[in-house]
Amino acid sequence: NHQLAINDTDDSHRVGELQPLRYPDDVEPFIHRWFHERPDWGNDLAAQIAQRPGLQQAATVPLILAFYCIVGGGKPLPEFRRNLYTSVLKRMLTGRWRDNDDRRPDTVTCLRTLRAWAWSGATSHTVSGVGTWEDDIPTERGPLREADEDALDHVATPLGPPDVDTGKTLRRFVHRSIREHLVAEHLASLGVDQAAEALLPHLWYDPDWEHTAPAALAMHPEHDQLLRDLICRAASSGQIPGDLSV
Repeated sequence: NHQLAINDTDDSHRVGELQPLRYPDDVEPFIHRWFHERPDWGNDLAAQIAQRPGLQQAATVPLILAFYCIVGGGKPLPEFRRNLYTSVLKRMLTGRWRDNDDRRPDTVTCLRTLRAWAWSGATSHTVSGVGTWEDDIPTERGPLREADEDALDHVATPLGPPDVDTGKTLRRFVHRSIREHLVAEHLASLGVDQAAEALLPHLWYDPDWEHTAPAALAMHPEHDQLLRDLICRAASSGQIPGDLSV
């Protein structure tokens, strides 16, 4: 992505092709190297994944495998992926990124702020109802403590100083899937009618919502009612149609 200048004449520069991971041939050695100082934790995590087939395919995604290692060190892995992301985000926010830094951010405030930022960058075109998510999101500086601001930078990285005119800071989430998770969490916090109205335009032909829409449905506390509402709205009917597949 032209983020690094590769000098063909510099012997210290090498270009490699990243190969897909295989389970268990690549996944288990990765885990054991991660926990080389605590082999008992590595053995426990590898055993958890071996006993849960649903985790094995996900573990071949490098990001998810790293998440498993971050969260699963000596602890059981969460049952659902949404809980995995929440656990990782809390660790990213509260991790000691500087020596002798004992300040503790307010994770509830930070997560609420991150959800608002993620949602503000996922709004759709006012006419078409769909639209490509911009990678860079202008964010307002809220009434946050310094510890909270530093913690937020670990998840939504500032791309430079605040704009001198608007005071807004351009940010980019450290990974696309983290942003998708936060958007889904925001939608899950809405009432059924609001969530259905927000989701409906994205169910057929909006690739930006391919993972976010089903995640939001799964997270919503009234997911059954929300799904029924979406079906009825899609069918322009007051009740679920007899031929649901159509």
